[in-house]
Amino acid sequence: MLDLNKAIQELGQKDYRQIQTETAWTWASRSAAWYQNCINSKPNEKLAAWTLAEEYAHEAFEHAALVEGDDNLVKTVRTALHSYQEQAAQSMKPAEVLDVV
Repeated sequence: MLDLNKAIQELGQKDYRQIQTETAWTWASRSAAWYQNCINSKPNEKLAAWTLAEEYAHEAFEHAALVEGDDNLVKTVRTALHSYQEQAAQSMKPAEVLDVV
């Protein structure tokens, strides 16, 4: 739902760059949480968790790319997510995923 008062207050306190940076890190944190959920999920739930983690990572990269003057933010976000992504990928053993189909 729209919260115009909150948005007006935020725009009065932060510039575009700060909002995009914070938004990128918020999405990256959500992505890391979903990668962690993937690791801890039952085999038949891993793909759904992985998909959400990837979608949230995509959002993080999009917002990071919008930050003008910081060409390294996308790389920094990607690096921060890498270990979570790797661990989640390792947890998705093909035999386990295929056994539930």
